[in-house]
Amino acid sequence: MAVNLYGTFFGCQAVLPLMRQSGGGAIVNVSSVSGIKADAELAAYDASKGAVRLLSKEVALFCARRGDPIRCNSVHPGVVDTPMLTGFFAEATLSSEQQWNNAQPIGRRIVPDEVASLIVWLCSSEASFLTGAEYVIDGGATA
Repeated sequence: MAVNLYGTFFGCQAVLPLMRQSGGGAIVNVSSVSGIKADAELAAYDASKGAVRLLSKEVALFCARRGDPIRCNSVHPGVVDTPMLTGFFAEATLSSEQQWNNAQPIGRRIVPDEVASLIVWLCSSEASFLTGAEYVIDGGATA
């Protein structure tokens, strides 16, 4: 909760006045498909990422209703090939790495650069009308 939720909350709180002063911008909070779909082994993680999902919507509406030119969206990656994931499987008891890999319709894990590309696009002028939305990037796992 301290990192995923409170860190995101305090980050938004700190940057909003600066963004207002500089004329606006885009906030993209990183949640997870775990913020949309529960998993038996990830109660605290799921809860924190679900909270990031709704916090992002709240920030979007708060800014829009104030007339601030600040957009806020959330990104919800699925299984991303990172050291954190490797650490999870070292301790997992209810599901195996192979089970998670088999659940990926696209046939592979997400590469971190793919998530980064989505974030960059959401910050661009091409996404200027997008706020309060959630973007799932999971290779079809939640389809």
